[in-house]
Amino acid sequence: MYSPISDYALIGDCHSAALVSRHGSIDWCCLPRFDSPALFLKVLDDRRGGSCSVEAERLESCTRRYVDHSNILETTFHTATGVLAVQDFMPISQLADESRHGRDVENEERIVRLFRCRGGAVRFRVRVHPTFDFARAGEPGIHRSQGVTILRSGERELHVAASAGTKADARDGAVVVEFELSNNQTAWLTLGYAHAGHTPELVTEEHIERWLGETSRYWKQWSASMAYDGDWRELVMRSALTLKLLIYEPSGAIVAAPTCSLPEWIGGSRNWDYRYTWLRDSSFTLIALMELGYFGEARDFLRFLHRTLSAGKRGKVLYSIDGGTEQTEYELKHLEGYWKSQPVRVGNGAANQRQFDVAGELMQCISLYWRHDGFEHDGESFERDYWPLVKRIGDRVAQEWREPDNGIWEVRGGLRQFVHSKGLCWVALDRALRLARRFKISGDFSHWEQQRAAIHHSLETEGFNPDVQAYIQYYGSGDLDASVLRLPILNVFSPEDQRMRSTVAKIESRLGNNGLVYRYNPAEDGIGETEGAFLACGFWLVENYVLAGRLGDAEELFERLCSCANDLGLMSEEADPANGQLLGNFPQGFSHVGLINAAVRLSAARRGEKTDTEELLFAH
Repeated sequence: MYSPISDYALIGDCHSAALVSRHGSIDWCCLPRFDSPALFLKVLDDRRGGSCSVEAERLESCTRRYVDHSNILETTFHTATGVLAVQDFMPISQLADESRHGRDVENEERIVRLFRCRGGAVRFRVRVHPTFDFARAGEPGIHRSQGVTILRSGERELHVAASAGTKADARDGAVVVEFELSNNQTAWLTLGYAHAGHTPELVTEEHIERWLGETSRYWKQWSASMAYDGDWRELVMRSALTLKLLIYEPSGAIVAAPTCSLPEWIGGSRNWDYRYTWLRDSSFTLIALMELGYFGEARDFLRFLHRTLSAGKRGKVLYSIDGGTEQTEYELKHLEGYWKSQPVRVGNGAANQRQFDVAGELMQCISLYWRHDGFEHDGESFERDYWPLVKRIGDRVAQEWREPDNGIWEVRGGLRQFVHSKGLCWVALDRALRLARRFKISGDFSHWEQQRAAIHHSLETEGFNPDVQAYIQYYGSGDLDASVLRLPILNVFSPEDQRMRSTVAKIESRLGNNGLVYRYNPAEDGIGETEGAFLACGFWLVENYVLAGRLGDAEELFERLCSCANDLGLMSEEADPANGQLLGNFPQGFSHVGLINAAVRLSAARRGEKTDTEELLFAH
């Protein structure tokens, strides 16, 4: 039986992450990196996919929470005989510190499960059943060494260690460890991922206490450094902590989500691999991080982008977390898929698409980085380090903006003249010109200026459909697209412009459903299937309301969108407007970035202020 997507929590260590169900089962985990083959994948195949489950005797109910402002998950099992608290975490401070110093930390990747009896007595068992390589590798071999049970598949091993006094039984590719605790007693189990032949580390009580202490301090210190003190602070904090879990510490890249192939509609085929970093997400993420005062993470992400693009080659839409470009898409035909939603895809074919809006997002990202006072630029020079990239992007946009592309939604139904893409081409040239002026770059930029004006004229004459009374999805169409809501946010159009106001009204009536917002009509996108409402689009509408002075509408919509989050404050990519069911990969960085940006803008407007981003965007 599949758990609802909303039943899952996320733990991680900024190298990888794991989904833990409401009943304490680890049903998804890729080790040692986000994009490694999954060894727990029950979420994609209830029968073939492995898990690490907790089975408490005479269970009555479960509750859960994150401990304080951390990513340490605590699940409480209420049984007929007692209360068991399970704290799940991946030790982070040691890994993060070592990765910054360039050490190979792969053999130290670990999940810790700490058990405490908080009343009465409890009996329970933990079943560890890894299915290596997306359940393609067959049952692992099992042997014991120095008190550790080792499950080996090819060149990879999972080391299962447990506290003294436990009984471990290994058979059929799984390890079952039995526990019995009385009031105030504790026990633990660890899962360590390593290369085959690596000598298992002897884990002791002291290790567990140190890892817990280090991880707790890390998250508390990180949370305490958040500069935001506006409205909805707890929601913003949880979104920030979630976003932090999606960062791959060694490179600074941020994955769109830690999962693949969770469907955008149950039974449908819109099932994609999101364990990559999308360049278009750059400015969204940078804005969110810098508005919260996390300039270090924002700087690391920008530097990842700069390194990735500095070779002079044409940029791709998305990259692997180490900057790699191999994302060949293929199907895992042996897997059933979440609630039989097939196919299960790994890799992402959109990597080779033409998406011109990426240039605008990148230029917006670079502009914010170099114009915001919160960033430190030790040893960096704009003219030396960034201007060559800015000029290359600007020249390319000026030359190619008239061509069609696949657009922000990565449609697979052919190239079109998407309005959002044209608008972001305008952003690319506008920000490039601003940077040239700010840093007094010498040269003749009249061609950029001419093409910027030409793009805006094109948008006004071909992007607006007078019959629909709205800016439409692509030239010549009558369809609406919520991505157009990005254009006032980026100052392409004034939010007070009558055409834009009419567009917002049309999006409300045609793409809105029960307080949520669809991306567009999916009938002609090359797939043609139903999908859920896209949560980030709803948050863009919130920002449009704020810019237009409609604060009451903004607050109402913001609260409606936040009600889609699960009990821990986590959001997926989409939701079903009819019942609020979360859909798509989970948790989705795009949704949490949308929440943060909307909350910051709305909170500032309620105080009669502007955000740092507004100050930069709306002042030339």
